[in-house]
Amino acid sequence: FCRVLRPGGRFFTLDEKYMVSEEGALQKPRGQTNLKQFLDDNKLVYGPTDVLDLDLFLGRVVSGATPSVDHAGAFLASAIHERALSVGGLKLMMDEEIVRRSILRAVEKGKLVVRLANGSVFDDKGCVSGEGGARTRTANKLTSLKLEADVLVAPPNAECVKGWLHEDKPEDSRKLGVLGGGELPPPPYVPSIVESWESVVSLAADRPLKTLTLRAESADEGKSLAQLAQPLSAKRLEVDVGVSGKLKDGGTLNFSASGLKLSHPLKPLEEAAKLFRACADGAEYEARLLLDFGDEGRSGMADSLEQAKGKASDAIQVSATFGEPPS
Repeated sequence: FCRVLRPGGRFFTLDEKYMVSEEGALQKPRGQTNLKQFLDDNKLVYGPTDVLDLDLFLGRVVSGATPSVDHAGAFLASAIHERALSVGGLKLMMDEEIVRRSILRAVEKGKLVVRLANGSVFDDKGCVSGEGGARTRTANKLTSLKLEADVLVAPPNAECVKGWLHEDKPEDSRKLGVLGGGELPPPPYVPSIVESWESVVSLAADRPLKTLTLRAESADEGKSLAQLAQPLSAKRLEVDVGVSGKLKDGGTLNFSASGLKLSHPLKPLEEAAKLFRACADGAEYEARLLLDFGDEGRSGMADSLEQAKGKASDAIQVSATFGEPPS
């Protein structure tokens, strides 16, 4: 294959250097890595810090997403991501991050309001959260969100937003018996979930790292997962790996293992690599390595994560969860 076809029929032809380079002539094929390099070099894919133009994002993406049935004027966050993937004229999106960053930017600029699954609502002024009868506003800012169906996004003038942002007076909550006459409880903390190396390193500067997940889609990259994880000294290392496809000598292979310790006697990553090498072209491989740093998380990980970022190839995908910043 030597062409990349874009929506609308426009295509690009890969130069020979992206097919087989002089340095890599004797190496195994690295089709996905070379294709990603071609897309990056030709600016056909969004970068790790890009955001969509707000007018374009609101006018063509958000407004065309599937609306919420229960909240008038709101849209499902998952549907906004799906809509972004179908809008013509945009660059390729390697993951959800470009949509997530665009929503966060729109909230920051006062163009969108976000309601999380736990009822916390974020706008450009902060957060309104708490149980009914005890909802209060704080200055907390939205730093991340899951693009799922239980997360809602709406323009500030949507019919539902007034109710979302309703704040209760302390005396109202005491009348309802919610607080028993005491002080208002602090708003629930919203965990930060990020899916790019830049965001992971940035948040690790002032928040405890709870989990880090590394993902590879080739056996060669899968080998590097353990090497990347070792210096981070996680409390628990857990592997999910799968290989499927046709075998070179005939037959079909479907192998999967999940929830195994990295030190399991089966050696899951090595075993999966052997099986993948026995498959014909077109076989699929995926490995995930979960690094768990405990319920409290681990602070001061920015430098270690920066080093891991430098060692990881561009093909390694990352996601992380962080705990509450220290008060």
